[in-house]
Amino acid sequence: MHALAAAPAVPAPLWLVDILHPLTLVLHFVAMNVLVAAAFVLATARSGEREIQRVAAGLLPSSFSMTVTLGVAPLLFLQLIHGERFYASSIHMAWPWIAVLFVLMGGYYAAYAVGGRLDKGREASLALRALPLVALLVFSFVLTANVALSEHPAAMAAMGTPGWNLGIGDTNVILRWSHELVGAVALGSLVFFVRGAFRRPHDADMAATFDRRGLAVLLGATVVAVLLGVGQLLVRPSDVGGARAGASLGMGILLGLLLPFLAWRYVRKPTLRSLVVVVALGLLVVVAKALLRLAIRARLLATAGVDAAPETNVDVGPIVLFVVMLVVAIVCLTWLVRVGLRAARTTTLSETP
Repeated sequence: MHALAAAPAVPAPLWLVDILHPLTLVLHFVAMNVLVAAAFVLATARSGEREIQRVAAGLLPSSFSMTVTLGVAPLLFLQLIHGERFYASSIHMAWPWIAVLFVLMGGYYAAYAVGGRLDKGREASLALRALPLVALLVFSFVLTANVALSEHPAAMAAMGTPGWNLGIGDTNVILRWSHELVGAVALGSLVFFVRGAFRRPHDADMAATFDRRGLAVLLGATVVAVLLGVGQLLVRPSDVGGARAGASLGMGILLGLLLPFLAWRYVRKPTLRSLVVVVALGLLVVVAKALLRLAIRARLLATAGVDAAPETNVDVGPIVLFVVMLVVAIVCLTWLVRVGLRAARTTTLSETP
């Protein structure tokens, strides 16, 4: 995993980087999946599904913040061990890379605007409800294009004047972006099962509505994700080579196909134990996804001849500080999740006639 780039003087042991990078990436993926799924459900909900819209809009501000915050650490690790090429790809696509930040901010404020209208009992137009999803589509595409371009040094070397080069024709970015996005929608849909579980003791009909919507999104997105994944394998079979990538891919496929079946069983007979199993299985799929992503990056760069292990110059102080702050962050996130769940339970009770 550490042979991602010949970055000079990494200030930490390589084994520690190999642990912390996937860990922080998994935390980022969890929040990102919830964000994308909530934006998708908000944009596709029918005009009369006011409660579905309200819950989806309520998830957006916090998941937006958590996705961005939890994305800082994996981005720093990417720059640490892969920085030369990531900076080069950022320069090659400088204008889209800068402009997309304003797109993301627009989607963030649109999420607040939708939530504000729905909380006041007013209807939010389809155009307004679709803005967060559109912003995420644009942002995720540019981010994926940047990372994909950084993994293809030969494509960057053949490019002309920097500024607008996305490398779309050289990096398989469209299939990669669409597959990761649809997969995020599928995994993030599990949050609606959790929301339905809080409603079930007080409003069984609404709980069933959340379950059905989550299951429909999960099933539909899984089918599309499988088709896109097969397309990626047919177009670039050499990317998924080696024992690490193969094991991650195999685990992801098996668990990803098992997840809709267990979710369907949960919807038919909802119990707390079956919900825990479904959510835990979803987390394992996220882990497999993160490991596969890192393995493919290592494979691409090794194929391009960038396979020298970076030098290390261990600086203990920043490492200790990072680990301590990571533990503090996980504790705070756990507390925030508990507060959010308690608030959801309180809201459910107050809405019960």
